Amino acid sequence: RKVALQVLPMLLEAGHKEILDGVLHCFQDEHTEVQKYACQVFADHAAKAKEKGTIPADLGEKLSAITQREDPLVAGVALESMHFVYEKGDRDAIMACVRCLKHESSTVRETAARVLGDLANKGDERAIGYMLPLLDHKMGYVRFAAVVSLVKLGIKGDQRVVEGMISRLHDKEIFVRREATDAIQNLAAKGDQKVVDALITKLTDTDERIKGSAMQGLAAAGNRGDAKVVQALVQKSQNEGRNLRKTAVECMSELIDAEDYDSLALLLHSLNDPDDSVKNAGVTSILSIVSRGDAQIIKMVLSTTVKHEDRKVRAAGMKTLESLALPGDRQVVEGMISCVYDQHPQVRKSGAESLARVANRGDTAVINALSRLLEDSMSDVRKAAIDSLMAIAERNSPNVVKAITNKMYSSDSHVRTAAQDALLKLCDIGDLEVLSFLKELLSDKEGHVRESTVFCISRLARKCICRLPSDTGCTCQAVEWLLEKAEDPDAKVRKATVEAFQAIGNRRDRRLADACRGRTKDTDFTVKSAAETALKMFG
Repeated sequence: RKVALQVLPMLLEAGHKEILDGVLHCFQDEHTEVQKYACQVFADHAAKAKEKGTIPADLGEKLSAITQREDPLVAGVALESMHFVYEKGDRDAIMACVRCLKHESSTVRETAARVLGDLANKGDERAIGYMLPLLDHKMGYVRFAAVVSLVKLGIKGDQRVVEGMISRLHDKEIFVRREATDAIQNLAAKGDQKVVDALITKLTDTDERIKGSAMQGLAAAGNRGDAKVVQALVQKSQNEGRNLRKTAVECMSELIDAEDYDSLALLLHSLNDPDDSVKNAGVTSILSIVSRGDAQIIKMVLSTTVKHEDRKVRAAGMKTLESLALPGDRQVVEGMISCVYDQHPQVRKSGAESLARVANRGDTAVINALSRLLEDSMSDVRKAAIDSLMAIAERNSPNVVKAITNKMYSSDSHVRTAAQDALLKLCDIGDLEVLSFLKELLSDKEGHVRESTVFCISRLARKCICRLPSDTGCTCQAVEWLLEKAEDPDAKVRKATVEAFQAIGNRRDRRLADACRGRTKDTDFTVKSAAETALKMFG
């Protein structure tokens, strides 16, 4: 019989009466395996027939009759198949399910509850009325199916359904309690005090998922400014595991009033949490509650985070302040400048990044602080300083250029590189004033300073196009400055000079060709190799 079920669909068109009638007959087979396979075959072919509109008119009636069989397996298989025959909202299908809600078998009742939830329309009062008594059924899986279906059928604020869910919050079966707690989030109206009071009791449940769902339910049903609910969530944000603390902090954003500074102060404690995800949730929650420029909350964040002993709290404070403060807020800017001098690199980096978003363009104190970071031992801090300088400093500003060129005296190659990067990003190519700053450094006693300077000149000077190298007002004067560096005692400076000739020199200038030719006999291999490459351009 099972083989026949497998072969028959291959021989006849989907929806053919003989197939579906034969499969329905197999629903009543004495062997469970045949019944289950018949259900699978029926589902496949009924779906195709429904799509083509070839389902026999009496098929639903036959299927409904089978659902009333005493055999629970036969009735259950027929119920599971009703999806494929009936349209949503069909009264005949709904009444067939309703009749099965009184079946002697609890399994059939559970199946009927599930199918009814799928077939009835949302808000169907009769279907909801038939479903509610199942919330008190002796079998947990039947109560669970009733909860799941009522969520599908109930409309937000329907007190009958909401009170039914409340009754299941203390169910002895944990899976029923979980589903009921989840359901209330979608069904309760805002400000429903019965729901709020019931959910507060679930914050002490032994199951973590239920506690988390209860918090989310409180955020959905509680009124903003409800001190009782806020206090309950504050307690959870401090005394639970990481995930629940994070959930509590997120839910507080829906309940704390923007002017309730006492509650906001409690929320600020989340920035002290040892877990980064909770800190981030705290930052997000604070920003979602208060308005930008709120002087009181800014003062609270400054006082609780900037001087905190935990470097992660200090960094989280910077992230919060950059979104809260108005541009140019002096109090905030000074707090961020203090973080630029912090002992921990992550805080220094956060301070530099935040300054770029808050400080006014051209702020001297900020520029000086960021310039100091060009000497930082950490590359990501130096990069943050350069990026922030680009955002704050006026382009080609003499003060900024001078502050940066001073960093080129550093013995640390990383600092010199950072200074070079800053100059190249902040200065225009061909700016004579910037180049004049650099010219002075060509005579420095330290070879690494001269090398860095040559490199910067080669990037900032324009390509020489003049026949007379001494033309005033032309940046090709840089070639004149560099000629004597070809004889520098430091090989690295000589190599950088030869490469600079190639970058900005005029190929018709025979002095440069001669200078490069002279370096082909250099004692240092790298200089010699660079000179040979440069000569190819000069011919």
